[in-house]
Amino acid sequence: MSGYGRDSSPAVKVRDSRQRLTRWNSGTDGIVRMVEDLGRSETDFPRGSPLILRKGELQMNRKDLPLLGILTAMSLVLEVFVHFPVLAAAPYLLYSPGDLPIILASVIIGPAAGVAAAFANATLFVLLTGEGGPWGALMHFIASGGMVLVIGWISKKTGRTHLAMLAGILTRIALMVPLNLLITPIYTGLPRSAIMGMIIPIIVPFNLIHAGINTVLSFALLKALPARLVAKER
Repeated sequence: MSGYGRDSSPAVKVRDSRQRLTRWNSGTDGIVRMVEDLGRSETDFPRGSPLILRKGELQMNRKDLPLLGILTAMSLVLEVFVHFPVLAAAPYLLYSPGDLPIILASVIIGPAAGVAAAFANATLFVLLTGEGGPWGALMHFIASGGMVLVIGWISKKTGRTHLAMLAGILTRIALMVPLNLLITPIYTGLPRSAIMGMIIPIIVPFNLIHAGINTVLSFALLKALPARLVAKER
């Protein structure tokens, strides 16, 4: 990302009942920044400050929809046709690389795109296969959607993809422990005490392996892609 040079146009000040904001237009990197007008210049706010809002950060551009559609379709195909056990203690839990294209969507297009792809994947998977039912689809969406939301957000805010991937892994694990305790007994009939006994030997390791493989593969693919494609939303 380039520096914070301002163009020659004056700042446009906006006032409401709560605060006064100043809109700065960068002439070099196209980023629109909103900072509280306290008599300080734009350069007083460090890069990555939460006061800096990036144009289009929370929405998708229509031109990205074809790419999002392709990545979502790839995710569904991988989810349906490629899956295998990775944990000897729980061979019924299957790893799938379906999250891989969703992670790419979240980093390349944005976190909203990743969440949308995760929702489409979880919904279409249960409609096509019937596996897991509505509860399974809900857990699938929360696990994948939460992970890619964090990955896309941190990647966009910091540019540190490796940090984003690590945070995504931890997010999936943090989500799946309470979700399994809350939801799994409902649709499996297992007592909650039995699920408690699975947290350390099964639930945590499986989600660590599942998210770990997909984030490592995604990171490798992102490094292999042309820099202009990966950096277009940075």
